[in-house]
Amino acid sequence: MLWSKALRENPKFWMARANRGRGLMHYAQALYDPGHAAVFAFEAHKDLAEALQHIDEHPELGDPGLRTYFADAAQGIERHFDLDRIAADYRPDQFELGDGEDERRYRKWCLRETLFLNPLNDLGPNSIAARDVLTLPDFVTAVGEPPVLVGFFNQLKQEFVSARWLYFEGIKAEAVHLSDRDVLLYNTLDYASLGLGVEQVKIAFRMSYSLLDKIAFFLNHYMKLGIPEKRITFRHVWRDKESGPVRAEFSNSENWPFRGLYWLSKDLVEKDFKDVTESEARDLHDLRNHLEHKHVKVHSMIVPTGPAAGSARDPFLDNLAHSVSRDDLERRGLHILKLARAALIYLSLGMHKEECGRRERAGPDSILAEISLTEMEDEWKRRW
Repeated sequence: MLWSKALRENPKFWMARANRGRGLMHYAQALYDPGHAAVFAFEAHKDLAEALQHIDEHPELGDPGLRTYFADAAQGIERHFDLDRIAADYRPDQFELGDGEDERRYRKWCLRETLFLNPLNDLGPNSIAARDVLTLPDFVTAVGEPPVLVGFFNQLKQEFVSARWLYFEGIKAEAVHLSDRDVLLYNTLDYASLGLGVEQVKIAFRMSYSLLDKIAFFLNHYMKLGIPEKRITFRHVWRDKESGPVRAEFSNSENWPFRGLYWLSKDLVEKDFKDVTESEARDLHDLRNHLEHKHVKVHSMIVPTGPAAGSARDPFLDNLAHSVSRDDLERRGLHILKLARAALIYLSLGMHKEECGRRERAGPDSILAEISLTEMEDEWKRRW
């Protein structure tokens, strides 16, 4: 959150803290897990209460006229949640992080980078969040329909967590991997960085980016949009025609998680990048395009070579490759991982909001039969 970044620079910036509190409360209202919602409400109230304490001390750090608005928001939380009970029961750091040091190191890194598919990770790097517990909410299907959406979401999660691990291994790789030994390559004199670690980061980037189109495929089925299969992309799922209005299924609803997913799509796949809010959108798009279809050359470092740099006389110019430093590749890989995580959370919470609306429209006389699915044991993930 940008609010959190601002508060790291100035913890007394009460306007950012109060707005973060309101944001956390909106997040709480979107959650399908009541326990998670209670914790988010608790943290939201802490932010609002602390902000109210700093308004008089630093009136220049916001609009003091909003005191009543923020105070009402804090009181609303107090009326709906037993904050003392939540404070007594909530122990965010009393959970194990794995069986061995390697697993603990990995999970701590995921927590720090906010990469667990768990809304609680958005509250901080606490061990309670070190599990990928995000699932689809309860939803209604026609009688006899198999759990295809559950299977689809399972696959989306699996691809994300696999990409996350590949990225982690790639950035931590120091020794030459056994698969790289005795592979004959030539030094092209431009500090090219080659090896399994680099390829793992590339694969993680490609897997994370591809999740977005798969989310569009999911939405097309779930929302019954009727888009022909070959036309389904994260860019085209929102409109019937590229220059047309947003589909009524999205524009006519108050589904804020789906709207968040829409704005995330604008940050990444707009045809005209002038209007996007994501400053790295073009770089991410170009890197993905070259990784999938062309040639990306990763460099340990990119060194300026004087007046001839970039010209035909530059002996280090590879005009066939899209050049990127290893640091930039890793930075962009982490960024797209975080965007993919956000997209999966928006998808799950947006589906929850949609299901609530469908049940209201169905009326009290509708007949629903419950079917529960059991969890897949970790041991079942072995090769049989």
